[in-house]
Amino acid sequence: EILVNDVNDHSPSFPRDSLQLDVSELSPPGTAFRLPGAHDPDAGLFSTQGYTLVQPSDLREDPAGPFFQLRYGTPGSPPSSASPLEPLDLVLLRRLDRETAAAHELQIEAWDGGRPRRAGRLRVELRVLDENDNPPVFEQSEYRAAVREDARPGAEVCRVRATDRDLGPNGQVHYGLRARQAPGPGGDAAYFAVEELSGVVRLQKPLDREAQTWHQLVVEARDGGAEPEVATVRVSIAVLDVNDNPPALHLLFLTEGGAARVSEGAALGDYVARVSVSDADGDPEQDEEAIGEPGVGLGGGSISLSLEGGDGAFALRSGGSPGVFFLCVEGPLDRESRDLYDLRLVATDAGAPPLSTEETLLLRIADLNDQPPLFSRERYLASVSEAAAPGTAVVRVSASDADEAGTDHARLRYALVHLPVGCNPEGAWPAAECGPSFAIDPESGVISTIRSLDREVQEAVELRVVAQDLGEPPLSATCLVSITVDDVNDNEPIFRRQVYNATLAEHAP
Repeated sequence: EILVNDVNDHSPSFPRDSLQLDVSELSPPGTAFRLPGAHDPDAGLFSTQGYTLVQPSDLREDPAGPFFQLRYGTPGSPPSSASPLEPLDLVLLRRLDRETAAAHELQIEAWDGGRPRRAGRLRVELRVLDENDNPPVFEQSEYRAAVREDARPGAEVCRVRATDRDLGPNGQVHYGLRARQAPGPGGDAAYFAVEELSGVVRLQKPLDREAQTWHQLVVEARDGGAEPEVATVRVSIAVLDVNDNPPALHLLFLTEGGAARVSEGAALGDYVARVSVSDADGDPEQDEEAIGEPGVGLGGGSISLSLEGGDGAFALRSGGSPGVFFLCVEGPLDRESRDLYDLRLVATDAGAPPLSTEETLLLRIADLNDQPPLFSRERYLASVSEAAAPGTAVVRVSASDADEAGTDHARLRYALVHLPVGCNPEGAWPAAECGPSFAIDPESGVISTIRSLDREVQEAVELRVVAQDLGEPPLSATCLVSITVDDVNDNEPIFRRQVYNATLAEHAP
């Protein structure tokens, strides 16, 4: 008798490589779907020992937990018996939602007990079948619309829209008025109708604002399922009187930060603000116009806009579209001459009698660094004792700047420029004593001594002071400062010669 020892030379294999399952999205948790088992011709531990469910990462990492798990028998039966791992079932753990995921792709891995073990895979494509489990959903929780009282029957008032996430007839939406609001002689629904497929609300008969200013409708959206899902929404419709609303003005300043200001360096024609005008009444000359919402229906340019004030520095220009204008620079601006303009915009409609709206705006002129500093004098005269200690204040220079106070354009800094003057003309003193003797505080403009003075070395000093603002680019101005060094009695008399010789005649008188 010869026994042939088995080796693990076969991998588990399924009857087919892939399988497709169609599962209703209403299948309850615990529903099991039978799968074909794998076959491995090897014996014992080398035969199929178990199955593993391989799911994509989005299913594995779902915070609500996995959708599926495998259920199969227990290994260990003799090879000659029926497969101990059957039946093999894919069990649903929680309810599916086709609108979230219409399909799931899984892989079932069968493995044996060899070392290393061998495995085979079955790809399972699970398609989620649609059920009528979603009601229609309106795009808005409530609709508000307006219609002129002189609108003709058939005019479109507004459009409601609902969507249904289901497929086919389950997702087809039909519109209608709520049953209890069916048209009658005196109800709100008597004035309006809803188109079944489009959701357009139209006027059925003439309105009278003096009789009723508001109408309330409840519109239904119903899907095409065998047991249809229904949603409702409230539609509030205002009846607008003819020319009982003044025009509305809206300003959008086109400057940085949207502030009501313009640079004094603005060029002619530069835009300052965008002005839009509208009138909730619409155009009284267009009887067929139906207003969908309050605030629309400009009326084809029937609103005029005028500008008052500004002394010709500003003007209005058409924006190319009805009701759109631009406030532009029309003349030169100089903040130092005028830093604020009081302008008034007047919008007037074409009604009879016309209605108008006024809006006042204060337009500030933003500073440009166009003014250089100016000293209070062209030349300053001062004197200081030669005995003055270092740090002694001698004179203060002062400059001003006409640019806007508190800005870098008007903040000044001072600096000294030493001018060459006569110093020790006879060469009796060291040249180092002719160096700078004064300094200036850059903010206050105070000129002070920075070392001891000696009138016998230098009797006078000529300085040039530069005042410069902090603008970009900076502007500057200069002035002259003449400082005289006053003498003190700090030197003893000195004979020109150590010895003087003289000869006298003995009979000299």
